[in-house]
Amino acid sequence: MAPTRASKRSRPKEVPTAAVDAPISHGFSDDQVAAWKATLSKEWYFEAPADFFTLYAIAQKIAPEQPHDAFKASLGLQLTGPYMALTNAPALPTPVFLHGRCYYDPPEVITVVSSATLHLGYFRDAPKDTPAFVVEGANDTAAFEFRGRSLVDVLYAKLLEQPHGTVESLLCQFAPFAAATRETKRPRAAMCERKWTAPTLSGLGIWVPIHPKTGVGFRALPTQSRQLHQLLSKPRSKDVDDLLTRANIACDECEFGTALQLGLDLFAYRETYSSEAKRLLDVAYLLLKRGSFAKIVRHHLASIEKPSS
Repeated sequence: MAPTRASKRSRPKEVPTAAVDAPISHGFSDDQVAAWKATLSKEWYFEAPADFFTLYAIAQKIAPEQPHDAFKASLGLQLTGPYMALTNAPALPTPVFLHGRCYYDPPEVITVVSSATLHLGYFRDAPKDTPAFVVEGANDTAAFEFRGRSLVDVLYAKLLEQPHGTVESLLCQFAPFAAATRETKRPRAAMCERKWTAPTLSGLGIWVPIHPKTGVGFRALPTQSRQLHQLLSKPRSKDVDDLLTRANIACDECEFGTALQLGLDLFAYRETYSSEAKRLLDVAYLLLKRGSFAKIVRHHLASIEKPSS
């Protein structure tokens, strides 16, 4: 199912792209974390933030034998994706970064927590960026919402939504680490804001470098947002071919963001536009020096099947 909405934010606020809190202790040795980070960076193209390990430490305290299932009984959620690299997980796919990925996950999203209906993932604009946002999406749509800057905070908020008296013991495990219960320098209203260059149908948006003097880097296409959603929802027409031509011309003129934006919008309609999305994204990621994302999208489109309804 394609996105059900486009983002309403056309002029994003200028906010910090990383949390300014003091680092939170997760209890693992520096050598252990360094080894994990090296594996995650090399094999998963994921620069893991500190809260990734903090959540795993909490999960180990709750369910030492099966930390990946620590939140299954309370929230119906399981740790997945790169969390498998923290244990001797059996039979991971090749390449391993495919594990846990959902059908509509763009390369910028790496799913780390999932259920039968939804998933949570880290979002970053480039493979070498340490993620500053946690997003949530339904498994059967291409729409995402920003939930926060810390996975620990997001799960803590979900626990608070549960009936009183059912999750008190889990809340105690989270309390020392959740922003809601400790001092933080982050303004509450700014936690989920993000700086972007242009919106996408998924609600995630894109960020690309724009030349400060010439403005070269992104050129808006004539069909955007609601109109593009309506166009892509219909049988293919010449209007789509016109957009593809415009995006390719923009790419030739160093407006790489145009191809990235359209490629991601077509990815949201991959049942119809898989090959077109692949071509645009392959070029855009390589020209933007995000080659790892090009590899991810190629394997993703070839391997991740749509969930049965």
